[in-house]
Amino acid sequence: MILNLTAKRLKLYLDTSIPNALFVKDYRLDHTVKFWEDCQADKYEIFVAPVFFRELDLCPEPQLGMMYEKLNLIKFTHLIETEEAKELANLYR
Repeated sequence: MILNLTAKRLKLYLDTSIPNALFVKDYRLDHTVKFWEDCQADKYEIFVAPVFFRELDLCPEPQLGMMYEKLNLIKFTHLIETEEAKELANLYR
């Protein structure tokens, strides 16, 4: 019998607060930098929804460019925004 011992990666949904926290000099910075290094090392399966980019694009420069530079360092899957997801989101507004 052969066992598959490869661990599954944790699946994470990324929101805009995470890349933003990379540029905020407060108590979270060390933890956020470590998390981002783990993301760059492909330790997580990361998902990003279209609303992430809509929110991100509201940021002013130069912060917007800096956040896109950080995002280019990690792999992530773009989620599709379905009608069902939009309807569900409207229920929570």
